[in-house]
Amino acid sequence: MEAGGTVLREAEATAATEAQGIALEEAEATAAIEAGATVLEEAEATAAIEAQGIALEEAEATVLEEAEATAVIEARATVLEEAKATAAIEARAIVLEEAEATAVIEAKVIALEEAEATSLDANI
Repeated sequence: MEAGGTVLREAEATAATEAQGIALEEAEATAAIEAGATVLEEAEATAAIEAQGIALEEAEATVLEEAEATAVIEARATVLEEAKATAAIEARAIVLEEAEATAVIEAKVIALEEAEATSLDANI
């Protein structure tokens, strides 16, 4: 019976060792799965952060492009206003020159008329 007890104890010890081995393998597999999940979560978080960074850069670029377009429009408006002001000044100068020329002509006509009148008076 002692031999049977020894065999039984050895069988129990073998079963216990195998159970411990299985438990260890399961624990290692669980740890590997958890580590893989952690790596996946970190990769997803990194990808999300990078995507947000790209979206922010694109938004900043859009704002910059809109600001540049606004600046161009404002510059064109300023140039147009200056051109209109210059045209108005030039038009006023032309009107003034024409008025002065008209006044000179009228003065010459008056002087000529007076000279003719004087000449007629002298002939009488």
